Amino acid sequence: MKNINPSSMDALLNGLTGNNSAAQAEDDNKNNQNETPRRGRKKSEVKMERICTIINAELMNKVRAIADKEHIAIKDIFTKGLTLLVNAYEEKHGTIRLRQTKKGDVESVFDL
Repeated sequence: MKNINPSSMDALLNGLTGNNSAAQAEDDNKNNQNETPRRGRKKSEVKMERICTIINAELMNKVRAIADKEHIAIKDIFTKGLTLLVNAYEEKHGTIRLRQTKKGDVESVFDL
């Protein structure tokens, strides 16, 4: 039986559940320990969010084929498609106003 690397399992589970604060903290620790600059693209200024959904298998296979043929990331295809849909919706119905998220105060919730 193979040994499972606990940090790899944590990263997998955090990615699946959308709770990446522990994984992010671990990555930050690794980056701080290793002073050599990272290669590749810099982190985007735009906040990204991981999602999980179900999609028609034939459609997904076509998206994969496009991504492979055009050397485009699947996430970029979905981002472009969703952007087009949201823009079309906003043209028809007006700008979508997002709610400001309120952060609760543990002290007031528990009367501490």
